Amino acid sequence: MSLDLTQTQKNICGMFWLPCEEEKPFSGVLRLKAGKSARLDTATFNNEGMANWFPNRPKPKKGETITLTGDEFYKAMHPPSPHIIHGHDEQGAAVTLLKCHAGSSHSTLAMESHRFSCNAAIFGVHLQKDDLNCHGIRLHLDHLDTWVARRAFQHYSESYETEDGERKLSQLLIPISRSLSIPLNLLGYSKSEFFCSWSLKDGETDLQLKSRVFLDLYFDQPRDWPEVLHELHRWQWFLSLATRRAVDVREFALYRSDVRFPIGKESMSPCHVWMKRDHSRKAPESRRSGHDFHFTYSDVESLFPAMIGKWNQIQKPWAAVLHRFFAVSHRRGLWLNEEFLFLAQAIESLHRARTGDMDGKGIVDRAAKEAFLNSPVELQELLGDRGKFIRLFRKTRNYWTHYGEPTPESDPEVLGDLTLHDFSQKLRWIVEAAILRELGVPDHCVSKVWSRQWRAHIVTYD
Repeated sequence: MSLDLTQTQKNICGMFWLPCEEEKPFSGVLRLKAGKSARLDTATFNNEGMANWFPNRPKPKKGETITLTGDEFYKAMHPPSPHIIHGHDEQGAAVTLLKCHAGSSHSTLAMESHRFSCNAAIFGVHLQKDDLNCHGIRLHLDHLDTWVARRAFQHYSESYETEDGERKLSQLLIPISRSLSIPLNLLGYSKSEFFCSWSLKDGETDLQLKSRVFLDLYFDQPRDWPEVLHELHRWQWFLSLATRRAVDVREFALYRSDVRFPIGKESMSPCHVWMKRDHSRKAPESRRSGHDFHFTYSDVESLFPAMIGKWNQIQKPWAAVLHRFFAVSHRRGLWLNEEFLFLAQAIESLHRARTGDMDGKGIVDRAAKEAFLNSPVELQELLGDRGKFIRLFRKTRNYWTHYGEPTPESDPEVLGDLTLHDFSQKLRWIVEAAILRELGVPDHCVSKVWSRQWRAHIVTYD
């Protein structure tokens, strides 16, 4: 089984129940639509009568009668949103649905139906609320194949033979790599590797050979669901930083020590997960190459363990910097002045993270000066005069924060429109270069941040 989150799957019909209520199953259809959260539509036929219109009513004890008044009445009309729903598909395979929000319901005197939007659907295991732990994860992210630039099969070779005086192609040889894994030896994991998988599809008119790179991470200690999501987001952000693209999860699976293959070495079997993609329902374009990225795995292969160690270390002290940076580097429909303020806040947070300066008085000027001086020399030349840069930063930040005097109309050093766009672009270069340098990315890769290929070009019309 493999779940590509960019491809709509066939509807899964099965029986579902709430934990500890397996004796009360209900039928349901689980819908997995590309890029969206899993959706469960349920229907239960019963003899509850008008009680069906109050799905969230308290359960009376035997012989008791429940009376609903005031807010209790309206609350009982809204279906509950269970933390977990268990189920089996048509083949009897286990399914766990996490954080199920009841979006709508429909009831009659003889039927009760609900529609649940689920944060995640986990296949192959029934998880309990107090045991949402896993021992490892498998990830495939957008652009990961291109970024790693390795694959399971090698370049093909051709063999020819002569027949009736003509030279004809007789054989194609496509060797498969002897080792499909690339050990990473990352700190904080019992095992870490890139795994280069491959698949063969033999059709009547075509033969397809595909390769896909997965990131396999095994933890020293079991991690719960929120910790796993944090791990997932860190790797999304890292690859987004490396590729200068908004990266989503393409495939995701959990490893648990109690879910293993029944044959062979009895290694842990992946429990595949369906969840919503953050940025795009579709798979990204496959025409990108390593030249379109800030750096590739080959650029940092020898540095990779230390780099990931630094990346994990800065998550808390640089949290404000990272959140502000990725808020503007991923498309969110921000206004130009909002994008500028996010980057200005990132500059100030960067100053605090580097110096520990918590004195609010005059911090805007100190942050701008520190950002300028700590930028690469080549970037400083693009930023221009240091004194003017500091004034532009302070005056523009103050105006777009408070909308007071001076304004862009009364002072040319208060930026707006195209000049604000150009200045925001420079602030992004500062923050992005600072993050890359903190991780130890080679200088020739850092300099791509302000490369002409990334610079925005504004078209004006007469």
